[in-house]
Amino acid sequence: MLTQSTAQDTINNSRRIVIKIGTSSIIDVGEKRAKQDWLMSTAEQIVSLRQAWSLMGKPKDFVIVTSGAIGMESLQYNHQGIREVIRPQTPIERQTYASKGQINLMHLYSKCFSTQNVSIGQILLTDHNLQTPEELLLIKNNCDGLLKEGSIPAINANDAVSNSETPKDNDTLAAQVAVAIGADLLINVTDVDGFFDSDPRKNRDAKRMPEIDLLDRKLLSRAGGSRGKHSIGGMETKADAALIATEEGCSVFIVNGERALYLTRLFNGYFDHATFIPHTAHPQLRMF
Repeated sequence: MLTQSTAQDTINNSRRIVIKIGTSSIIDVGEKRAKQDWLMSTAEQIVSLRQAWSLMGKPKDFVIVTSGAIGMESLQYNHQGIREVIRPQTPIERQTYASKGQINLMHLYSKCFSTQNVSIGQILLTDHNLQTPEELLLIKNNCDGLLKEGSIPAINANDAVSNSETPKDNDTLAAQVAVAIGADLLINVTDVDGFFDSDPRKNRDAKRMPEIDLLDRKLLSRAGGSRGKHSIGGMETKADAALIATEEGCSVFIVNGERALYLTRLFNGYFDHATFIPHTAHPQLRMF
């Protein structure tokens, strides 16, 4: 019989943690700017948590899966010198935006983590890299090497060489990376307090679900689509990602990154801005 861990047990016992950060967390479309202050705070929290848990004799490794390359390049100045949000219209434009925007995205990450004296290591992946055991091992080995030297791996989809008109959402990528590197926990960052029984933006009576103990189809059907202008993944893809992760023994938190010190609060045992999905929530695992 499977033993279900509590949210706090999972926090305490997780050694390797993947944090998925979406475009809407990094880019303020309304203000037409990158949210540097937000990412700076996230970097401070990650590094502080890494140091604190190491001192307690429970070291933790953090790996980031990030979106935002195309969104970064979408922040452009027009001929009048006014910043606008200009989205790519064709697959080739998407590739061009991804090529140029990825440099700006990694510059932003490097700038924020360098204030904590921590370096970032970029890893770009395509579907091909996630198909065979040999390729998956290369991803794990790369992450192992970066973590061993104290760096933070920052992983993104390599949309610059993608031949798909519909790019892969990074919620799925984050779950696949978590499985590939043997992560114990996936933290999927969003802009609401976890998973609700209906869309809280449309239904004022929507109730937050503090914990999901079974990822069944009825529950998955409640998940809404993407809402961000530059985002691909929504709550539906986060639920699907949870299925991928939990099947391989990786627990999941869906957490509101708009809350102040959202990671620090989570690791200190405050879960009012999150939904916990233990690895035992996968339906196939519940059959035994």
